[in-house]
Parts: sequence; structure tokens; C-alpha cells
Amino acid sequence: MDRRHLGDTVLAHMRAMFLVLLVACKGALGLGAAPPAPPAMPAGPAAAPTAEMRIHLIDVGQGASTLIEFSCGVVLVDTGGESSHSFDSEAHLLRFLDRFFKVHPRLDKTIALLVLTHPHIDHTRSAMAVFEHYKVLNVVTDGVTTSSGGDQASDLIRAADRAHIGEERIASRAVPPGGVHDAVVDPISCADGDPDIRAFWGSVASDDVDWSHEALDNMNNDSVVMRFRLGRASFLITGDLERDGIAELVKKFGPELKSDVWQVGHHGSWNATTKPLLDAIQPKLALISMGRVEREDTWSAWAYGHPRAESIELLEPALTGPPRDPIHVSIGTGARSFISHDITAPIYATGWDGDVNVTLRADGSEAVRFRR
Repeated sequence: MDRRHLGDTVLAHMRAMFLVLLVACKGALGLGAAPPAPPAMPAGPAAAPTAEMRIHLIDVGQGASTLIEFSCGVVLVDTGGESSHSFDSEAHLLRFLDRFFKVHPRLDKTIALLVLTHPHIDHTRSAMAVFEHYKVLNVVTDGVTTSSGGDQASDLIRAADRAHIGEERIASRAVPPGGVHDAVVDPISCADGDPDIRAFWGSVASDDVDWSHEALDNMNNDSVVMRFRLGRASFLITGDLERDGIAELVKKFGPELKSDVWQVGHHGSWNATTKPLLDAIQPKLALISMGRVEREDTWSAWAYGHPRAESIELLEPALTGPPRDPIHVSIGTGARSFISHDITAPIYATGWDGDVNVTLRADGSEAVRFRR
């Protein structure tokens, strides 16, 4: 075993020790009680300038699934997508992951952390397929198990309990000022650098916040918000968090949200991109996970009018990264209503580009789009 492999193995064992108390207590827990929070994580090795974080926005149609790759491990955020006679998101997701792990045999088909941002089917559809096909070491959810993807979220939590692996449910009221950063949320530490992985938002149903009844009923505002950092490189996912949740998120965590790359909320919907949020993130590059408008099905980008023109118009002047190759696309003005638009700002979307892959270097180098 070479020194790099030995370093990764030692770090992995050290992190596993933080889960001992958590695993020991979980056997008697049901879905009604969240497991105890594991201890906070110590800092690992500083990132080497050449260390990389690779973001894989997987084309699952109208839905979301994102693989975040580090040299010694990966995180998968969401497993949902479009399912119709013309598109099977689960088949594409599993094909993508199979190809990925074939190229990276050292990872041994292991997902260090599987996150479901919230229990809507376009984010949870293939949770159990992923859990059964690959080795999952930790699971994070918002703890909500109702709505269209609630069965999948519930099944995943139960499967994690049965497997005695790390499992955590994020409630926004319990998130400290620096975010949730522990052995479940951040299970990866590599020899070439220790990524900093944190959760900043989760279920709001029992918060002492002046939410309207409509906001409480909207599970998009329960979305787990995840930030990934490696050295000077950073990536933010806000799930389907909408304006009510965004306002509270920015108010509570503003400076912590600053990131080079943002996965645009709610598939580019009008209600998930705001100027205060963009001012807080200061993104160089934006990614949108949505379906192709050519598929005129019931649960599709065409049906929802994604991405919306309002969001694109806010994004274009806010992004500071290098322009992309021009692309002529359709953007929504409403459900099933679109106009033509030329994109030159650094906005990449699965509905236009298919699988989108971005490399960020720990030394803060500009984002570089790439394909395998």
C-alpha cells in the first residue's frame, strides 16, 4: 500500500470512530425520532493547490441528481428525475454511475454520502435503486417522509438504520451559525486535501419562524442546503428552496453561502432565484438540472416552463465566470409557454447540454467545463 492509499485509509478509520456512538444508539430508533447528532469533525489535511473537486450534473430529465467527486470519495445529492414513456431517469442515473465507477475502480462502487434534499419524487425516485446497487456509507435527509417522494425517503432512512450506517436528519432550527459539519455530513478526507462539507438548511416545520401557512405546507422550503469546499473552490446546492426559505437562509447564513458554482434552485423556476441570494453567493458559474422542453409530457420541463425567463435574466448579469460557447435555447414565460433566447453567460443545463461536468481546482482556478 503506497503512502497516499495509507493516508486515505487512516483518515477513513479516524472518521469512522466518530460514528461509534451514533451507530450504537440507532437500533432502537424509529422514523419518529432523529438519531443523535455525531460529534463535530476535526480539520484534516489542507488541500494541495492541484487537488480537484469535480461536479457531475447528471441528466435525469426533469429532476435532480448531482455527483460531487473528490480524489478519495464521492457524494451523491438527490436521485430523482423524469419518468415517462419517452425518458427513464433511473436507467440513465444507474448507467452514469456504473460508467463512473468503472473509470474509478479504486472507489469500489462506494458513495460516502447520499443526500436527499427533500421528499419530492423528482429528487428521490431512485434512492433505493442507488442504495441497493452501490455501497452507501452515510445518509442525510430533511427527515420529512410525506409528499410525492416520501415513500422513497422513508425507505432510505429505514434501510440506513438496518445497515447501521451514518444517518442524519437536518432541521433548520438546529443548524449552528457555521452549518452542520460532522462525521455524517462530512465523511470524506483525502490525502491531497480534506473537503469541507456542510449543511445549512433543512426541515422548517417546527421552527419558531414567522412562516405563512402556505410556506409551511410547501416542502420545497424544507430543502437541505449543502455547501462543498476544497481549498478556495466552492459549490452550493439549494435544492428546491423558494423565496420564503431563501430569505431566511440569506438572513441567517449570508457570507457562508459564497460559492464559485451554484446549482440553481428548483430547476430554474421563477421562485427560487433572487437577487439577495445571488448577492450572497457571488457565483462564477450556474448549473441547472431540468428536462428537455421537447418532451411534452405531464411532469416535464415543458409542463412547468423551466427554466423561467425571470431566473435567466437575474443570472446573466450576476455570473462573473468566462462566457460559454453561445447556445440558442428555449426559456419559459409560464407553464407550457416558451420564448427563444441566446445564452452566452456561463449557464449550463442538462436540458440543453446533457450531462454537465465541471472541474474546480483547490487553488481557485476558474471553473473548467469538461466531459468524459
